[in-house]
Amino acid sequence: MERHEQLMAIICCLYMFFVAYLTFTNFETIGSPLSIDMYAWSKEQSTRNNGYILGALGCMSVGILIVTKLLAKR
Repeated sequence: MERHEQLMAIICCLYMFFVAYLTFTNFETIGSPLSIDMYAWSKEQSTRNNGYILGALGCMSVGILIVTKLLAKR
């Protein structure tokens, strides 16, 4: 039974990594052309603003991880 639980944990971790990587890759690939079309931004504006968005999302992720760790200690 323990081996089955370990295998399930490994599969879940790999699946979550795949989902996160796929999401990031899609945002990188589709984000710039989509924002150029949707918001009539230039290529430079699109690259800069998408970079800011990705940076903000990264900071939010770190913040959520810190809060989750603090809440898990309770």
